[in-house]
Amino acid sequence: PGTPKPILTPLSPADSMVTVNEGEQPAPTITTTSSSSSRRKPSPEELLSALELFLSEFLVGSVRASYQLNIILPSGARRTYFIDLTAGSCGRIGHGDPECNPDVILEMMENDLQAFFSGELHPLSAYMSGRLRVKGDLSVALKLEELFKAMKQRR
Repeated sequence: PGTPKPILTPLSPADSMVTVNEGEQPAPTITTTSSSSSRRKPSPEELLSALELFLSEFLVGSVRASYQLNIILPSGARRTYFIDLTAGSCGRIGHGDPECNPDVILEMMENDLQAFFSGELHPLSAYMSGRLRVKGDLSVALKLEELFKAMKQRR
């Protein structure tokens, strides 16, 4: 007697499901949120640490360049990172100045770096709008997009 209660209920935005292929290492989830959300956005260290998981020998072979990233924080402070895709089996990402002179120096605001990772901002449009400043060969700078493509393919 009475109306039966449904077995399935609609998912709320907080509900999610993740499938994992146990034969492969799962790709990390890099999440950025809108400014109206109460969750914080990942720091540059967290983003670059997650990016390190996508480095590969193939990527080093196709890019063959080193990058210095100068990230300007909301406070106005500057943090420096490097992405070295010149040699080795997988390349390296780290905090601080690169060991050798970089092929390209990139400078951007922290929120623009977060927008790169979320797919909201593309490198060429960021460069054309002045949100990404490049010192060095622009064609070498654009090769870094190969890293973002690798990340998207493994998501």
